[in-house]
Amino acid sequence: AEYSHRLNVGVHSFDAFSNISFFANISANYTDNKITNTKTIDEFYKQTTTPINVDYDKSLNGFLSFGAPLKFANMRFNVGNNTNLSNSILFINGVENNINRLTYGANISFENAKKEKIDWRIGSRFSVSNNKYSINTNLNQQYNTNRYFADFNWFPGKWNISTSLDYDIYSGSAFGEDTMIPLLKASIARSFLKNDRGELKISAWDILNQYVGISQSSNLNYIQETTYNTLSRYFMLTFTYNLNKFGGPTKGGRGNRMMIMH
Repeated sequence: AEYSHRLNVGVHSFDAFSNISFFANISANYTDNKITNTKTIDEFYKQTTTPINVDYDKSLNGFLSFGAPLKFANMRFNVGNNTNLSNSILFINGVENNINRLTYGANISFENAKKEKIDWRIGSRFSVSNNKYSINTNLNQQYNTNRYFADFNWFPGKWNISTSLDYDIYSGSAFGEDTMIPLLKASIARSFLKNDRGELKISAWDILNQYVGISQSSNLNYIQETTYNTLSRYFMLTFTYNLNKFGGPTKGGRGNRMMIMH
């Protein structure tokens, strides 16, 4: 049997008066007699996998987030970072490889402080995954993912006008050329009926008609990119009736609603 030892430390702080938030967490894991797989690939590319014990497996994870207002600009900013570092043992065709895996990412965003009439948010985030083998260096892997985003909502009276843009960049020599995918969405809604219980909304998905679903992941001895089919550009008309006795939900809130879509 394998035996795992874990240590986790976290600090969380939020000041409602200054609107400053801080979150930090670090965790460490060490496993004795780690159960892993040994893989053998013959000349016909037939792969045989056998579970074995190795000496150890260890990892270190860290997360950091900080947010504060920018009073001079009537805005708020948020920054964050997450890092994962691990050291593992893997056998490939009987050869023991010591694998160092480093995955890290960061994000930053800005948003307006007063949201009565306008609500906007812009920012970016990126992540990097890097695997290095001590013996089979031809299996070294690295890929990056970047996203830039912008969201905008306007509430003129009984109207709600919104749009958002996500721009994703998938890069990494293992996957060939870089892939860049924009996703533009928009909607316009109007509240009506008594207590604004009714809402009629027209929304558009993938206005540029260029969205493709992509997922990238890595493991000890492989990296994987999955491309999947998604709905292309479409438009939808939605009617929502709020069953709440006191009228429609607040912006971004929830309520009991019945929806009819076409």
